[in-house]
Amino acid sequence: MSLLAGIRYSDVQFKSKDHFINAANPDDSGNVSYSHPNPVVGAVWHAADNLNVYANWGVGFETPSFIELAYRPVGSGLNFALQPAISKSTEVGIKGYTAKSASQCGAVFDQHDR
Repeated sequence: MSLLAGIRYSDVQFKSKDHFINAANPDDSGNVSYSHPNPVVGAVWHAADNLNVYANWGVGFETPSFIELAYRPVGSGLNFALQPAISKSTEVGIKGYTAKSASQCGAVFDQHDR
């Protein structure tokens, strides 16, 4: 049996400085930061020399890209109201080796976004 665990902490910051401010174009400067811990755990049972059964669970974190922040429903400037996508995923599977260059595997994967 092999066990693994890990965590990654993401911290992403976007900052915009508007240098073209006038009466017809208000100041669109601003900033936003996103941060989140991303844990993962997994286990592999080495059922035989050529057969592994595994399970993994983890949290994913994806911030909006700068181009996604550029699209705002109303007005100009960046859309700082966008939130990151946070997902939780689980995978359970089996992998067998029949020869040095051949393997068969099957897995069930489920992901839930928040």
